Amino acid sequence: MPCDWRWPRWNIKFLQFVYSLSLAVHEVQQVIKKENGTLTFIGRGSEFKSREVLLQMYRVLLRPQQENCVQFWSPYLRKDRLALETVQRRFTRCKVECILVMENILAGCINAWYGASLGDVSKYLVDFSQPSEVTGYMELNFTSPLCLTALLLKQFPSRENFQRTVVNISSLCATKPFKSWLLYCAGKAARDMAFRVLAAEEPGVRVLNYAPGPLDTGMQERARMETRDPELRKIFETMHQQGQLLECQASVRKLMDILVRDEFESGAHIDYFDQ
Repeated sequence: MPCDWRWPRWNIKFLQFVYSLSLAVHEVQQVIKKENGTLTFIGRGSEFKSREVLLQMYRVLLRPQQENCVQFWSPYLRKDRLALETVQRRFTRCKVECILVMENILAGCINAWYGASLGDVSKYLVDFSQPSEVTGYMELNFTSPLCLTALLLKQFPSRENFQRTVVNISSLCATKPFKSWLLYCAGKAARDMAFRVLAAEEPGVRVLNYAPGPLDTGMQERARMETRDPELRKIFETMHQQGQLLECQASVRKLMDILVRDEFESGAHIDYFDQ
């Protein structure tokens, strides 16, 4: 491995790149230039445009360059990281699928809306006497996702070599009643059925209702504190004490594995523990 030792700067040539302690901007540009060339080859030079082939080519030809870049000199400037991420975004645009992941409204708004999505779990059905409580919850957790999905599908119409996938973040509550969780169960069940209807109406759209399992989140903490039903509240407390709650990253990895394998029936309800 030839080295050019020069004080106060030394350079090393490794895997066709020249690295230096100063992490000069030309090194980032070198990586981006090579990755863009690889993307051009993947997009124009490959005869097969299936999702599986493109993803495999990305993993073999492009991903190692990015991982080497990060592991070897770990770009620390925000502008450099953003520049490297543009390559990934470019691949996403040329990929054959469009995945619309729905959790209430927009991914960027999950934190703002997450507490409201659970609804009032301190009441039983007989305690809901104000229509505004129910309609307000359903507008947020059913009407909004439904209308947003329709708008996005219109913005991304069907075309050749372009697969659209809609993922509805569901729950066990969509198929099983939880005492004092009336609003949450009803909202999840309604959304599951709505996306099953979408799967029947749009055969060209892949639809998945994914239940991520019991996640260790702020919503779970609120459930342990506010759930009216004592038996259900005890179950949540026991799961938390025994470490049975799932990390969000583990559930996301399972979801991505299901999407990449693409073996599910469109409109199906799949739980984290099913496969």
